[in-house]
Amino acid sequence: MNVNINLAELKDLFENRCKIMKRKLFKAIRDKEIGIDK
Repeated sequence: MNVNINLAELKDLFENRCKIMKRKLFKAIRDKEIGIDK
């Protein structure tokens, strides 16, 4: 039982980390494009 709960929590943490990484990546790309346009 505890193992299943821990796996679910790890999955949520991993998915949240992926979302944050994607957001940072998109922001970095946008910042670069804005910098190039200037």
